[in-house]
Amino acid sequence: MKLTDISPAEFFGQLEKHAAEIEELPAFDNANEKIVAKLVDKKISKVEKYIASHIVPHPYKLLGLLENVPVHKMPDKYYSKYGLVKTDGATEERYRLSRFNQSLKTTISYISITDSLMDPDKAIEVNSVIEKTDFVLNKLYKLFGDSSYSISVILFLNDIPFRDGETAEMAQVLFKKGYVLSDGEDYAKISVKGAAYIERKNKPKKETKKESPLDKKLDTILEQLTKLGYGQEVIFNEIEELRELQHKLSKKSWSQLLKGKLFDLAMKELINTDTASSVYDYLTGDSLKLLK
Repeated sequence: MKLTDISPAEFFGQLEKHAAEIEELPAFDNANEKIVAKLVDKKISKVEKYIASHIVPHPYKLLGLLENVPVHKMPDKYYSKYGLVKTDGATEERYRLSRFNQSLKTTISYISITDSLMDPDKAIEVNSVIEKTDFVLNKLYKLFGDSSYSISVILFLNDIPFRDGETAEMAQVLFKKGYVLSDGEDYAKISVKGAAYIERKNKPKKETKKESPLDKKLDTILEQLTKLGYGQEVIFNEIEELRELQHKLSKKSWSQLLKGKLFDLAMKELINTDTASSVYDYLTGDSLKLLK
């Protein structure tokens, strides 16, 4: 799903303009119902045609989201005239347009974190559960606010496959870690703790004149541990602390600190003893007899 004949900024801006125009429409008090219904239909159709004309090859992804956008706890998710609210007056028609605008605003938020639309040159490589979790947290971080968003919609729009029930499990796991606030099912918004985690993880390394050999080894360790499924925040934080202290401690003191951290991680069963020994041997060239 990509944009055609328009820049992301212009596409995004025009949709926000449509939402603002709807906000500025009059209340239609005592107006003729049929006239108001035609006005509402015309406005909705204009937005739908605009989206369809600039999305290829599957505009239905956004049009379907727009019509049935999962706005959590909304009394009626549909803006269709055949929806749950009877359109027996101008007031109901105004309410129908208001619901459509809620859908439009929420859809705009989802668009803002859909990489193929906002950053078409960005390659997405998300396969493991850990990668999916971090991907979702990064997207929720960008949407930091009072609203909850569907994890399944985030993955769907970014063409990331997931099995039945997986997104609800992800929401539950992230909720237990304190990284998101969840309203149930797979709806979530990032918590302060989750935002802090993302900020730490995405924090650029301090610039140095030259990356040390140990820095490269620590990067390799992080990469390998992630591939092995050891993606916990505590491991990431411990390695970053070791990185920062490499220039402040003697080699012997740093090795002792590393040994203590690996021992603690192994005792807490965050990594197994073989992995701890391999890490120690790789970083220091010595054997970790303590764990053997």
